[in-house]
Amino acid sequence: MTQSKLNLIATANETEQKQQEFLNSKPVVGQSLFMVTPQRNRRPITESVTVEKVGTKYFTLSEVPHTKFNIRTKTEASDYHSDITLYASGDCYEHETMKSKLKNEIRQAIRNFGTCALNDLSFADLTTVADILLKKNDTKEANSHE
Repeated sequence: MTQSKLNLIATANETEQKQQEFLNSKPVVGQSLFMVTPQRNRRPITESVTVEKVGTKYFTLSEVPHTKFNIRTKTEASDYHSDITLYASGDCYEHETMKSKLKNEIRQAIRNFGTCALNDLSFADLTTVADILLKKNDTKEANSHE
């Protein structure tokens, strides 16, 4: 693996860890977050926001003071479905966007691959692909049986 790929993986791991820490912790007044609001047929609205108030169940942001967010889920506390997503930073949002695109590309490649192409792969390539795919499936099955 090249050094640039190793650096990318290390950065991705740090970004994922930062987002997980944000999701698992209580916000702090003055904390900067990144808010994404999807728009129909347009690019999402993205902006940096600041935590204004933190209660026992909810917190508010100074940029949208009349909107409450659930501390546990980090989603808008509303009777209606909310599309607003909060991230620890803009880097976390960019990372999740790239991760989503990559997942879609992999799904499409698997759909387009076909069984005939498997005959063209070497044993080493087949074991690498099997290790990746079966490892995740084994983990899911083990978790579902618990």
